[in-house]
Amino acid sequence: YHSDPVDTYVAPWVHAHALATRAGARAIALADRLFFRFQRAYDVTVASSAWIADKLDRRGITPVLNAPFGVDPAFLAVGAARLPMSPPRTRLLFVGRLQNDKAIDLVFSTLPRLLEVPGTTLTVVGAGRDAEALRARAPEQVRFLGYLEDRAALARVFEAHDVLLAPGPHETFGLGVLEGLASGLSVVAPDAGGAGEILRRLERPWLFRRDDADDFVRAVRGAATIDGRQDAAAGVALARQYGTWAQ
Repeated sequence: YHSDPVDTYVAPWVHAHALATRAGARAIALADRLFFRFQRAYDVTVASSAWIADKLDRRGITPVLNAPFGVDPAFLAVGAARLPMSPPRTRLLFVGRLQNDKAIDLVFSTLPRLLEVPGTTLTVVGAGRDAEALRARAPEQVRFLGYLEDRAALARVFEAHDVLLAPGPHETFGLGVLEGLASGLSVVAPDAGGAGEILRRLERPWLFRRDDADDFVRAVRGAATIDGRQDAAAGVALARQYGTWAQ
């Protein structure tokens, strides 16, 4: 079980199409009931985070096995060798599908404020239905690398940046967050879903209230203006606890 389709896709679609409150609520409830009826038919469900395992348990789905992901050793190698820049650390990175469930719209709606510090840049890695529209509105400080299939190449991109933006509130685990921590980046994520679950294990997590643009900007600015050595050491140590794919 590595998706949360009702909350991630059905509910946002209903709200985006401005369905009447009562009709929309009925549609969401029906989708929810049908989906979880189907899910209960399995003999066992494997979830990637305690957050989603707890959600499934509350819906009467048993048994649920929690099996967190590991991280590619290439990212841990980057983290072990990282020499964080002194503040301000201006190289921002977004990695993920370019559509709203990953909250790329939140990143672009706050870009003018994120780019206020001179020299700040944003690199976007990923593909998706909103890619062309985002390219059309992007200022010159933003570059797009498209989808990178090779994990070693992606690790090198992480190596060249300071702060990972992971604003999506629907992560059932948050593999990109774990890769960012393994690479020694400061990671900004919402206080929701699997991403929030991972960052809460840090002494100083850069969390923001989900869907709150002002709080997102606050967290990014905070992550970009501290000495990154503490974040790097804590992130790599936490990522190592998850092990690698081979383990």
